[in-house]
Amino acid sequence: MTSIEEIKEILKELTLSQKETDKQIKAVNEQLVGIGNSNGDHAEEFFYNALKSKMKLGKIKFDQISRNLKYRKNRVEDEFDIVLFNGRNIGLIETKYKVRKQDLDTLINKKVKSFKIMYPEYENSTFYLGLAGFSFEDAALEKNIENSGVALLKQKGDHVEMHDKNLIAF
Repeated sequence: MTSIEEIKEILKELTLSQKETDKQIKAVNEQLVGIGNSNGDHAEEFFYNALKSKMKLGKIKFDQISRNLKYRKNRVEDEFDIVLFNGRNIGLIETKYKVRKQDLDTLINKKVKSFKIMYPEYENSTFYLGLAGFSFEDAALEKNIENSGVALLKQKGDHVEMHDKNLIAF
């Protein structure tokens, strides 16, 4: 039979082991977050540079471009990966390393509203949206994006392939 002292010693060892496991899990989690952030930064940089050289979304030409606009106002906080301006039109481009269905929903249903709250001077502007990514959850998602009126930006080799024939104003 195991004595109370032996049980206490086993519990002590288990507690120490659990603390070490917790440290390792935290370290792995930090590494994974870092990898995810690096992938996202890489996607943003790639698509920003491509758009900066053309300054165009669909047939709309823009004269200014900004990257990583972060803002908080009236309890609304948001980040806009790439924003194109031309005085009366705004191009909002959401970039992802891998695009998922919820990214399209977020872009259409949240980003324009957030932008108008944070930048009321653009409230009456016409908005054009784009979703950029290195890969997409599935082929059906690409068709959904194109049919939604949102421009689809994909990496093709070392350049950007843009599907924007169905681009509409939001």
